[in-house]
Amino acid sequence: MNNIQISNILRIQEASKQDKLVIFVGAGVSTNSGVPMWSKLIESLKDDLPESLKRETDDLKIAQLYKDSRGYKEYIEKIKETLMYGRISPNAIHYAILDLNPCHIITTNYDDLIEQAVTQKYQ
Repeated sequence: MNNIQISNILRIQEASKQDKLVIFVGAGVSTNSGVPMWSKLIESLKDDLPESLKRETDDLKIAQLYKDSRGYKEYIEKIKETLMYGRISPNAIHYAILDLNPCHIITTNYDDLIEQAVTQKYQ
């Protein structure tokens, strides 16, 4: 380990002790639990669109087109199926993040694995 890495670890430890540690979590953490990346979710929605709509490239528009063509209920079911809702669990990284005792966790993830880890750890 080099001096910069050691310095960073010490700063993280100090921030945790002072209740000032904020952790930013990206999608890579949840992919270890089997959650697909955003692009895979959109690809799954796009695959089920009528051929006339498959040329769309805007991710949010693809999701909207799916919902408009299939209906809200089927849209939600497709998302749950793709995200394996109820069949995935937090992994060691989620718990390691909690072990750092952050005062805040900021995430771009669309799953609830951090929330599940918090519930399981602090029940």
